[in-house]
Amino acid sequence: GNPVLAVQNCLREILAQVRGRTIHIIQVAVTGSGREIASVYLDNCLSFNEILAHARAAREVEPDVDTVFEIGGQDSKFISFLRGVPIDYAMNEGCSAGTGSFLEESASLDMGVATEEISRSACGSSHPISFGERCAAFINSDTRNALQQGAGRDDVVGGLVYSIADNYISRVVGARVIGD
Repeated sequence: GNPVLAVQNCLREILAQVRGRTIHIIQVAVTGSGREIASVYLDNCLSFNEILAHARAAREVEPDVDTVFEIGGQDSKFISFLRGVPIDYAMNEGCSAGTGSFLEESASLDMGVATEEISRSACGSSHPISFGERCAAFINSDTRNALQQGAGRDDVVGGLVYSIADNYISRVVGARVIGD
């Protein structure tokens, strides 16, 4: 919510970690939703969108990468590569049903499941509820209906996890080519 304060805190933390030693920062780059204001604060440093940042990081870790699936807290991304060069990408547009925040909020508000417990709960599901690839508002309503009708908490959480994957494949990946 406050990119300049976040940068200041980050720099303070770096200085605390080096414990008084002299450091020389040779390059800074920023990404994310507050990148423009952070760049200005950092004397107009390099600024990259998240697609390029994810693509570069993936290629650094895995030089032969051909596909990146990224389901984030606020948005989700898909990137495809050809010989190490990103050639296509997509992001979810407006619907939170394919994001981590949707899962966290649904599990927490409707069922009291902490973020750290979502995975265990979903893996404990023997019959995950099928919510499909619908809008978050409809899935929230379906979640409450399932709970009111006696569905088990783990089955609802498991269904939410599958719905995120379904939404991601349907709304973000779509007809794009998935690599190896």
